[in-house]
Amino acid sequence: MSDEIVYRLHGVSFSYPDAPVPAVTEVSAHVVAGEMIALIGPNGAGKSTLLGLLGGLAKPAKGQLEFLGRPVSQWLSRERAQAIAMIRPELDSAFPLTVFDVVALGRVPYLGRWGRLTHEDVRVVFEALEAAGLAGMESRLVATLSQGERQRAVLARALAQKPRVLLLDEPIAHLDLAYQLDTLRRLSALAAEGVTVIAALHDINLAAQFFNRIWLLSDGRLVGDGPPASVIDGPTVARVFHVDVSVWVDPLTRRPQVSIPAR
Repeated sequence: MSDEIVYRLHGVSFSYPDAPVPAVTEVSAHVVAGEMIALIGPNGAGKSTLLGLLGGLAKPAKGQLEFLGRPVSQWLSRERAQAIAMIRPELDSAFPLTVFDVVALGRVPYLGRWGRLTHEDVRVVFEALEAAGLAGMESRLVATLSQGERQRAVLARALAQKPRVLLLDEPIAHLDLAYQLDTLRRLSALAAEGVTVIAALHDINLAAQFFNRIWLLSDGRLVGDGPPASVIDGPTVARVFHVDVSVWVDPLTRRPQVSIPAR
């Protein structure tokens, strides 16, 4: 992990039209290249909205959000798409697309005026397929894939963009434990190569085990920012999620884990 600052957030706030309260309120933080940051918090805490702001899908109503030293709003959509990849768990399979077709969409920001893939684009697509564990499956129709395989295809599409940053909204939703672990291990490997990974997760325990930094959101505010051990504690989790919990330390990883009483 380098010391390069990827994002700077200064009092960032955002409100949806006619919403009674802001979705994000006065968030200030900075992100270093190669970090793995998990956004956790209850439903409606502002996780997805904050990811959208980081991805340039919306502009802060207040404050300043910089990406690589420039306001995100000043980045052209094409150059932003080359640097930032956003991943959501859904993959539309209504059209008869192959895995190759889906992953090749990640090269769209690089295509020339004729919109044709070059030999370099094809090489990058197969490289992304390999990195996502889909080598040899490029001719499969997306509709025939399992949920876990579809999620790998989404990840491969993002990798084909060759991004500096991966923004993921619930990347392990609807996956079984094996695919959850596989996805998080692949993300860890990408971060080790210098890719910045910021993911919204519902699973606090997996966030604590795989991510080195936690952003805890509550009512749109960043109420915790730091290593898992400094953010995830019993009183804080109970206050934010409105449920009694027990927090203990995994003896192998020394990371905090949350248990919910059965009654």
